[in-house]
Amino acid sequence: ESCCSRECCDRCSAESSACRQTGSKDRGSLDIIAQDETGRTLIGLCNWERPMTYEDYENLLLYAKKAKISADYIYMYTAFRFDEKLNLEAKVKSNLKLVQISDL
Repeated sequence: ESCCSRECCDRCSAESSACRQTGSKDRGSLDIIAQDETGRTLIGLCNWERPMTYEDYENLLLYAKKAKISADYIYMYTAFRFDEKLNLEAKVKSNLKLVQISDL
């Protein structure tokens, strides 16, 4: 079952604008949750106020675990930069995508 609010998501992707927003990370929630028809799940975190850190990534995984969500794909968006440890993690984790808005 899809968590998308419209029927236009035919797969989980970073470009999927139909995925519902579920709150801010300050409250321990996930910013983006999407699931395709085969059950693959994407979670995401957006941060427009400061650089994104490895701690943000760990918190995202913790929030997903608390929500009993197993993520196949993880997308993190920032208007700034990602710290070195998070960049290194993304190089070894094929399901972790780091997106700087300036790169779009």
